[in-house]
Amino acid sequence: MWAHKQLPGVISHPVAGEIKVKTHPRSKRLRLSFQLPFLFVLTIPPRTSEAKVHRFLVETEAWITKQVAAAQAIKGDSSREILFQGLPYQIAQQPLGKRDLYQIDAPAQIILLDPVGASVSQRIEYLCRKELKKRLPSIIEHYSQLMGLFPTKVAIRDTRSRWGSCSSAGHISLCWRLIMAPQEVLDYVVVHELAHLRHMNHSPEFWSVVADYCPRYKEYRQWLKANSRRLHAT
Repeated sequence: MWAHKQLPGVISHPVAGEIKVKTHPRSKRLRLSFQLPFLFVLTIPPRTSEAKVHRFLVETEAWITKQVAAAQAIKGDSSREILFQGLPYQIAQQPLGKRDLYQIDAPAQIILLDPVGASVSQRIEYLCRKELKKRLPSIIEHYSQLMGLFPTKVAIRDTRSRWGSCSSAGHISLCWRLIMAPQEVLDYVVVHELAHLRHMNHSPEFWSVVADYCPRYKEYRQWLKANSRRLHAT
């Protein structure tokens, strides 16, 4: 089945190609994992025999084939790309666990979407909303404490004419697409909207407050202008 090299090391598999073998002193069973873009790792207990490895790989061949097919689908779907936290991420579809509608592989800059239900664009919006919702409370809390300005409500909206808004009642709304921007750009928009709690206008006094807490705000405003079309194309 493979050209064996002394374990631990590397074995050659007809479907997976090379499988990296690692011996773990506390491991009690064989475990095969797959890492994008294309790496199989077999973790084995000490003194595992070649025969046992062979049986294990036969038993897991269907799973190996599934992972290879998913990796090839990712490679073939490279034309779909979005920004996520300022970096280009490749979008691919792959069946995931029952509870997972998406997975983000930050080192590989790949987003996996479970190919069920809604369109790809709707699933991208879902993950962006969810990821922004996870990150936003700590950002709001940080700058609210820093600026001494506290919103009465924060909401995530689908807005196209503006990145955020602040009402006279202290309600702040932010566009879900901001999760696609770099962290410092998202921070700027939060500072911008919090500053409206003090000045409900864009007067010099308003921009002075923004500059106090985000000195490079002009650079971040320019980033949003330059990338607006790309963010709204999703």
